[in-house]
Amino acid sequence: MTNSTWRPATGHKGRRHKGSYTVEVTTDRRTVQQCLEQRYALPTYQRDYKWETKHLRELLEDIQDVFFSEFDSKDSRTAVSKYEKYFLGTIITIPAEEGRRAIVDGQQRITTLALIIAHFQRLSATRPELNISDLNSLLRKKLFGASQYNIQFSPARAQLFDLLCDADVAGPDLDDRIDAIPELDDSGRRMYAVFLQIHAYLSDDLVDATVPYFVDYLTQCVSLFEIGVPSEQSGHKVFVTMNDRGLKLSPLDLLKGYLLSNITDDSHNTAAHLKWKSMLDSLQAQGADEDTSFFKNWLRAQHADSIRSKQKDAPLGDFELAADTYHRWVEENGEKIGLRNSDDYHKLITVTLPYFQAQYVKCLACEGSFDSEYAAVYFNGSRDLTLQSMVVLAALDPSDSTAVAKVKMRLASHFLDCYSIHRFLNNQDNTYNNLRDPLFDLAKKIRRKSVPELRRIFEAAYDTAFATPLLLGNLTYSSDSAMVLHILARFAHFLEESLSLTNRVQFHAYVQRKKSNSTFDIEHLLPLDSAISRAELGADYDFTSDDDYKTARNSIGGLILLSRGRNRSLKAKPFGEKRQAYATEGVLAQTFCDSFYTNNPQVREHIARIGLPLEPKAHVNKAVIAQQSAIYSQIAGLIWSKAHFATIEAELATASLAPGL
Repeated sequence: MTNSTWRPATGHKGRRHKGSYTVEVTTDRRTVQQCLEQRYALPTYQRDYKWETKHLRELLEDIQDVFFSEFDSKDSRTAVSKYEKYFLGTIITIPAEEGRRAIVDGQQRITTLALIIAHFQRLSATRPELNISDLNSLLRKKLFGASQYNIQFSPARAQLFDLLCDADVAGPDLDDRIDAIPELDDSGRRMYAVFLQIHAYLSDDLVDATVPYFVDYLTQCVSLFEIGVPSEQSGHKVFVTMNDRGLKLSPLDLLKGYLLSNITDDSHNTAAHLKWKSMLDSLQAQGADEDTSFFKNWLRAQHADSIRSKQKDAPLGDFELAADTYHRWVEENGEKIGLRNSDDYHKLITVTLPYFQAQYVKCLACEGSFDSEYAAVYFNGSRDLTLQSMVVLAALDPSDSTAVAKVKMRLASHFLDCYSIHRFLNNQDNTYNNLRDPLFDLAKKIRRKSVPELRRIFEAAYDTAFATPLLLGNLTYSSDSAMVLHILARFAHFLEESLSLTNRVQFHAYVQRKKSNSTFDIEHLLPLDSAISRAELGADYDFTSDDDYKTARNSIGGLILLSRGRNRSLKAKPFGEKRQAYATEGVLAQTFCDSFYTNNPQVREHIARIGLPLEPKAHVNKAVIAQQSAIYSQIAGLIWSKAHFATIEAELATASLAPGL
């Protein structure tokens, strides 16, 4: 550790900012292990956790890129210590009570690192044969006879981490236990959502033999720079100075300067400057880093040609360079983008970029809020399919009309929905690393294609992906609980729309996870105790053994959605007692009840139209569960259908007849 004096940066003309000050600071570079083994406190204003899964993805991608550029399967574990180091950034701390350091700046990174360590500690407990290094000291220590977390969590967050570190609690049970934590705030729930995505953002190359090496790299070779200051006021001064926008130009500033400097006509330059500001204001209103995210997606979608291979020491491709140093990539690839003279630069800023920016914002809006015309965009967004924007932007052309752009977005999002669901049901991960290469290849194929060309490309890609059928039978209660909930909610949403029900719950309400009785949970049609069903069914009990009962009970056909309060009150009851309560629940539960068909006169007509063998059930046994599985499979075929591409394309002809289009 070193001591130094921190002075504020001077202004552009060499003057010190008003309120000149000197702050005594300590500086120390710490590995992740050294950092997390310290005891931290969080000031009240720092307790909100704001990171989203995209921030987690970027962090893990960057660390894994450096690790795999160094890793050799022939290396010993100790060789990892000599790998290229990764610098994660700076944190600012001040002294706090009980020998802790309060984090003035950097809480998001420290908390996220703790979540990642909890993930690998859980993996170590379930897979001791991996021989992962001991991680417990990075999260907690035994002090004064009691186990304490190194980060001074609130009681609710301490309970959250207790469960995250408990390898014996998993799947829906983990969801239920975390939902039941008293006073767990929105930030705590966001932390859990990020934790659940850690596995999705770990590379396929991180196989069993590689995991212990990566954990060693993460804890010993990834480092942070800690700046210690004597007081909270000093911490804020240092923070403001470090983040002074005038001190360091961002890639966006550099890109703006480069593009505008090539517009020689003064009036054009002024107009372009105003358009640029308006465009960035709109992007920044969408959320943190959306301005940068837009430029990455636009360049990858419309102009990038190469991508880094997974071989060691492989050079970076356009895909990576257009994300990390996009300002420089644009400067070096001007002709590829069509930048040859002043007019080209002016058109890029005033016409081309605003067009794609508007479509990008539209895509973000439809990912975050349900719009029936862009339903697939929302469904993909709800599953954090982060590459959707890239694929959508690839299909577009600035000359597209509003109607054409809409159809292109719908075609692309429907394909992504079908493709990712098919992968999941065939036990293929939809992680960023899994999807990056195939979706980038797809983006290059569909660039600026017409609607008929897009339809043909997507149908061909659909045929390739669906060479094996949708294996809905692979889906059970023990599968990824979020995806089971998502798929059941899709079935419910489809029925509500197809049967023209007036009392619709709608997809977003089925999948929202706020803690309330209106939250929906996965419900077993059968109780856990087979003896209860045996007593109820009598001669209709057709399970061959307790294992057979358990398998059927947990299969997709044995599951529906039920509001949380009712789900927990009915769990142990036989189906006959549940059935009356089902009549006032969501559509999946209602279909088992006579009143659903008698109280909705048009339901039977709609059921016949779409060809579903829905009917009330007096009891549920193995045969009924098999029938329900077949119904779900039929609904899945209707939702994720190749025929939708033709239907969507046909809407363009209708739209072209409307006035103004």
